[in-house]
Amino acid sequence: MVTKYLDQGINTIAVNENKQAIFPWKVYQEQMVSKEELSRQMADNRAKGVAIICGSVSGNVEVIDIDTKYETYNLWEAIKKAIPQELYTKLHIVKTRSNGKHLIYKCEAIEGNQKLAQRLPTLEEAKNNPSIKSYCIIETRGEGGYVVAPPTQGYEIEQEGIHVISLDEREVLFEVMRSFNEIFEEQIIEAHQRPSTKDYGLSPFDDYNRRGDIVDLMQRNGWKVVKQNSERIYFLRPGSGAEHSGSWNIGMGLFSVFSVNTPFLVQKGYKLSAVFAIMECDGDFKLAARKLLDLGFGEKKTSFGDKVERELFSKRNDGASKDELVTILVKKHNKSVDDAKVMVEELDARWGEEICTFWDVDDKGVASINRYKLQVFLVTNGGFRLYFYDAASTIYRLIRVKDGFVEEASTEQIKRFIKDYVDKLPDSFDGGVTPQDLLELIYKGCLLYTSDAADE
Repeated sequence: MVTKYLDQGINTIAVNENKQAIFPWKVYQEQMVSKEELSRQMADNRAKGVAIICGSVSGNVEVIDIDTKYETYNLWEAIKKAIPQELYTKLHIVKTRSNGKHLIYKCEAIEGNQKLAQRLPTLEEAKNNPSIKSYCIIETRGEGGYVVAPPTQGYEIEQEGIHVISLDEREVLFEVMRSFNEIFEEQIIEAHQRPSTKDYGLSPFDDYNRRGDIVDLMQRNGWKVVKQNSERIYFLRPGSGAEHSGSWNIGMGLFSVFSVNTPFLVQKGYKLSAVFAIMECDGDFKLAARKLLDLGFGEKKTSFGDKVERELFSKRNDGASKDELVTILVKKHNKSVDDAKVMVEELDARWGEEICTFWDVDDKGVASINRYKLQVFLVTNGGFRLYFYDAASTIYRLIRVKDGFVEEASTEQIKRFIKDYVDKLPDSFDGGVTPQDLLELIYKGCLLYTSDAADE
């Protein structure tokens, strides 16, 4: 059977018991091994099996590797059920040594190795191995990859015949596999695409994320609900023959797709407002904000003037009560008592209960970091300090005092602490400053508490 692969135009190499090539194999990604060379490799006492090389050298062989040793349910049976029967019969299927599956086929266009589905560890797995963040359960082997194959011990052919499948059939296979993915990265809206939060008392995006209806939105755009459970709602895109094309993760509040034939990126998670912007406004997020506002989501910000707001913010930070702020508006700015009370209540709601400032705002409303205030903030709120080895020493460590314990800290911890604090701030404060304004300063590297030398 070893030379049988070569007879089918599929390149083959010898591997050891750990599935590693026993001789350099990169050359065989581009040229076929001879039967004599393969026989020489197999005669080596390290040779414990064979592997087939994927990619163009083998006639565009590609393999979907399903790893069931990490499964929490019968993954293979679920996959088998989801693959259309006509397509299933075209697959060469091998059971692996660990009871996984290799689905082998050829296609006119393939790619390099890629992950199609991952899952989160269970609570027990996370407890036993805290360093594990995810398990890859389905991946491909294409250009630059190989898989161990029969007659290697522990590998058995369950369905024989390496057939050529169409590009559409390959995409159906990939959609099925991606539908088992549990991990995706949230797609972040770039700053230049977002409408300014300074214009809104309540962001229409935030409001729509809380109150919008994913099913109504998708159905308006031709998508169908095909199934639903306590964790996800599954949708089928218009014109698709697959079982489903994407899903809404109820707990995470994110939409993801399995198909490349959509306006969304695969293995990315989209908040409901981002789905609305892409579906209803062709990706124009500023237009989406206006449309959502017209639909009753969010509130336009009432502006009282940046200078007045900054004055009140400063007084509030100095400990002024709401009544004292009302008095300032009435006596200094000629507001009626009723109007002043409304303004103070609205600004109070926007600012939140307490804001610890580590920034200054100039006359034009531009924020900048005040390093002295920042250090006071870090010591008072975060417990960060510099520890000198003795009174005369200039050598120090950055430490953090938390819950009565002292631990060594880093500048990265400081940045994360500041970001976590900024993320909790109101949409707008201090005369129009936004959390995004401060975060952009962080991202530009303006918040170093001390040099990296403190970490050495």
